[in-house]
Amino acid sequence: DVNKLSQEQVSTLKKLEENQLEYGAWPWFKGMYESRYITQYILSGLGHLQKLGIAQADQAMTQKACNYLDEKINEDYRNLKKYEVDLSKAEPSFDQIQYLYARSFFKDIQINQEYQKAHDYYDAQSKKHWTSYPPYIQGMIALTSHRTGDVALAKDILNALKQNAVQSEELGM
Repeated sequence: DVNKLSQEQVSTLKKLEENQLEYGAWPWFKGMYESRYITQYILSGLGHLQKLGIAQADQAMTQKACNYLDEKINEDYRNLKKYEVDLSKAEPSFDQIQYLYARSFFKDIQINQEYQKAHDYYDAQSKKHWTSYPPYIQGMIALTSHRTGDVALAKDILNALKQNAVQSEELGM
């Protein structure tokens, strides 16, 4: 029933809006503290629905979530510098890759100038070190790269994933 689905969609988006904390994050459950993971997960889901043309989330809701996550990635970057990590060798964590993936759905939402350097750093590092990640993460990097215009890298990753799948099949895995 199309009407029922439409009503449930509106209701679900309304619940998400109500559960979002004022600074943009979502908790796992109402009344809990913020969760970066669940915020990135929800933002990715909203991006998927938008890309498929199924649902359009409220612009203010996605803007707040993007701003919160941009601040978090900048905080990660500042910590690398604070603890004098060799920036040329640091590999992004799952949280940082998931951030790039979620953020790639919302190119129309500008990244605050103050946080752009951090975003660009983690984007470059994920592309530099993509071979060191498991297939799931490689897939996220490939999709992010494709969405942000690095189609050549996305194809390279896809080809490597296909090759690994063929090799696994040949080994009976």
